[in-house]
Amino acid sequence: MRISEPEGSIRAIRSLQERFGIPVTLHLVVDAPLRPEGPFEQFLSEGSASGRLEVVFHGTTHACPPGTGGWLVPYHKNQAEYLHDDAGLREATIGAWDQAKAILGPMGICPPCWIATAANWRFLSSLEPLYLESMWRLLRGRRSLPVPVVSLGSPDPAELRGLRLLGRMTRVLGLLPGLRRWRVVLHPCDLEVPSSMVYFDAAVEKLRNGGVSFVRQRDLWTPSGTPAKVASTAD
Repeated sequence: MRISEPEGSIRAIRSLQERFGIPVTLHLVVDAPLRPEGPFEQFLSEGSASGRLEVVFHGTTHACPPGTGGWLVPYHKNQAEYLHDDAGLREATIGAWDQAKAILGPMGICPPCWIATAANWRFLSSLEPLYLESMWRLLRGRRSLPVPVVSLGSPDPAELRGLRLLGRMTRVLGLLPGLRRWRVVLHPCDLEVPSSMVYFDAAVEKLRNGGVSFVRQRDLWTPSGTPAKVASTAD
């Protein structure tokens, strides 16, 4: 979701909250100035205060120059912002991060597509977020928490066949001893594909029937041996 699309972002988040009835962690692209008095910012602050919403910093554009990342392009489709190794990007990130943190409070950071260069991982860590989010893990300082991702994120029918299979595999992976945690991640394009939303309805229901607790992503950090937990994330 984007700061530059406040009305659509609010509608999407409310729709997810009503549909699933669970807390939502929002990946927020800070692609425009935030305003403390703005309706979107107030919506985010109120949701965070209620414990039903969490905001994670998700970059400044969610885009990188065409061709960045070489063989990874078919995966990230030029949306992996922090695969771009550029001083100007880091400067823009510091400005957006400082502004977002001042208005919305402490938060985690997720680089778009869960990938970044080694230099940018170090840079993002230097901003001292609550945690960093990668494809398979949440990172807090020296601590690493494995958390499988159940995700689709494509409107292409051929890609979706493979992604649905991968989602089922990661649900099973999360059952392994020492894990018992998942992230269910919805992208904007998923909201436009009825079959994808049916898939997520079924995935959430199966997890619910398994006796899990649905939480914000920051609340996945709990001692081992606690009940299984699921974080629902909107990209």
